[in-house]
Amino acid sequence: MPSIRVLMLGLTFAIVLPLMSFSAYLVMEAAQRAQSLMESELRERARLTAASIDQMLVVVRSRLFAMAASPSLASGDFDAFHDRIADLVRPRSLIVVLTDAAGHTMLSTAVPFGTPLPDFPLQAGFRRVIDSGVPTISGFVPDPITHRPALYMSVLVPTTEHGPCVLSIDVSGVLQDLLEQDRLQDGWAAAVVDREGYVIAHSQDAKRFVGRLGQLDAVARVQSANEGGFTYRSVDGELRDVAFTHVALSGWAVVMGIPDATLMAPVRISTLQLACGGLATLAVALILAGVVGRQVSRPLRELAERGERVGRGERVPLTRTGLRETDSLAQVLHTAAERLVQHAGERQMLLERTVQAQQDERRRIARELHDGLSQYLTALRIGLTGLERRCELDGDAPRRLSALKQLTDQLGQALGRMAWELRPTALDDLGLEKAIAQYLEEWAERYEVRIDQDIHIGPARLPPVVETTLFRVVQEGLTNVVKHAGAEHVAVILHADAAEVRLILEDNGRGMTPPDVAAPGRQLGIVGMRERVVLVGGSIDIESLPNQGTTIYVRIPLAAAAPAVSSA
Repeated sequence: MPSIRVLMLGLTFAIVLPLMSFSAYLVMEAAQRAQSLMESELRERARLTAASIDQMLVVVRSRLFAMAASPSLASGDFDAFHDRIADLVRPRSLIVVLTDAAGHTMLSTAVPFGTPLPDFPLQAGFRRVIDSGVPTISGFVPDPITHRPALYMSVLVPTTEHGPCVLSIDVSGVLQDLLEQDRLQDGWAAAVVDREGYVIAHSQDAKRFVGRLGQLDAVARVQSANEGGFTYRSVDGELRDVAFTHVALSGWAVVMGIPDATLMAPVRISTLQLACGGLATLAVALILAGVVGRQVSRPLRELAERGERVGRGERVPLTRTGLRETDSLAQVLHTAAERLVQHAGERQMLLERTVQAQQDERRRIARELHDGLSQYLTALRIGLTGLERRCELDGDAPRRLSALKQLTDQLGQALGRMAWELRPTALDDLGLEKAIAQYLEEWAERYEVRIDQDIHIGPARLPPVVETTLFRVVQEGLTNVVKHAGAEHVAVILHADAAEVRLILEDNGRGMTPPDVAAPGRQLGIVGMRERVVLVGGSIDIESLPNQGTTIYVRIPLAAAAPAVSSA
């Protein structure tokens, strides 16, 4: 049967677990919303960065058109044009390059005017500007003067004294500054990838990534759609979530990425908080359930202990538990205990008087057998002896008289044994210690069984009812040895002190099993011993195994036997 604590724990789980499940649903829902918001913010930041790049390119293109319309270019005064443009672009670290249709560099703001300049590297974009007049943006090309990777936006200058020319501005520095100045959250990174999949700007580590080809699987996904998102593993082995969108004016792609751990942080944090909160809630609930269960179970346990004491016939004090229900039970139990104690006392007194009456009757019968019939038998034997001497009958009359004398002797011995068994005179005259010692010697001689005895009671006499009980237990135990055990050796130990008397009766006989104990003949002897011992407030234990003998332990507290003494 489950205890109250177990029921309280079950009730706690039945209440807490659904609440925790509902809380988990709410927390995970909030965490997933936070994750979705972060993903949306990632996509939005990619769009904003792409729009900023588009706006920057529009501004650069407008300035290129304004520069291309300069009268200095049309008139061929490249020196004046160089000085004016250099003053404008130098604070922004921009480089303006003018080349003719053949790719010869006419001027560069990277060096003073008139410095010999190498030819400009021709690309498909450059030829497209010459042929169509449409502004273009190149891929990464090495600047012939600075030897650094450069991204050129180029426009056509249709009329100069050298014919059509191309005016270009390197926007790589502006693009890199734009990404670095964009305030991203910790762990976020932005990159710009050109049409070929090369990284042309990076917000965190430009020296490491710029100019390198991006990971092929990531580049393929970026080139497959105008915008979107995916998860991939970086060259560092880190799992990252990215959102991308394309720059309309250039065809570049802005890729905005964060570590997957950062994206999943709300879920992990919520899970951790939920686990900690759930465990804390469960712990508090279990503690409360334990406290409440203890507050309830302790009074019930005390009531159960009192019930056991009532079963032993003890008085139970009335104490309050603090709970109305258990106080009511305690009151009922106290009342029942008082009645049981009263009835037990009356029953004990009646039993003691009955036992005392039996002992008195045994003593009276034993004395009558000894003093009355024994005298008659003695007189009869004397008469038969005299008759035998005087009789002159012939034949076998003397032999018959002798047989009658023997029969008279046997009858006297039988009457003596009966009187001794009813009430041993040695128990009254000599005390328990000598009476048992005498009985053991006679018993060992009669049944030819070796017996060891260790009897130490002391000079003080035990209560008569205790002496009688112990003597009868020894007597009944040895009777069982003769009838059932078939033992060759018996040991009797009897010790007494001021508190209690202890008796041990042990044999090396056949032993007993539970069915043997329940056998009618043996059961009567065991039940008789147990009733005698319990009557004087003692206890008896029997240990026995087949072919390992039997041991009887008797313990009689002298305090428990005091009422019997007084009533006797």
